[in-house]
Amino acid sequence: MNPLATGLALEELAGHFYAYLPGKPHPFGNRSLSFPAIAAELGIAQYWPQIGSKRPAIRQLLGTTLEREPLKFQQLVKKVVERGVSYRAGKNIPIERNEIVALNRILLKLELKIPELHDANFLNSLPNTSPEKRQRATRLFWKAAC
Repeated sequence: MNPLATGLALEELAGHFYAYLPGKPHPFGNRSLSFPAIAAELGIAQYWPQIGSKRPAIRQLLGTTLEREPLKFQQLVKKVVERGVSYRAGKNIPIERNEIVALNRILLKLELKIPELHDANFLNSLPNTSPEKRQRATRLFWKAAC
């Protein structure tokens, strides 16, 4: 695959995953609901930078994992979705069907297809709200997070 196309797809994926999980676990919350916890669980904690901004850290985690441990890349994506579903449900902003459909499109740019993310039962279990309602909920989420 063209390295430039891969880089662009990884940038898009990092942006897509940004709202799935926090970059740092809440000190009193479930510590497993964060990018560093998933990286540690998969044995790739060294790819998550200890300092810096969240989006570049996500990009580094994704890119380095894909480059150095490609077999763990799909596990990483599945864990981010799994934990993101839990995290966002707790924030009352569930991950929606259209977000997973968009994720699947991004993964295809990386020549990946993860069967669990295409499963009809999984997709049908996700909410599918109007763009206006989703935008309102997202604004409330970010207002509360800041």
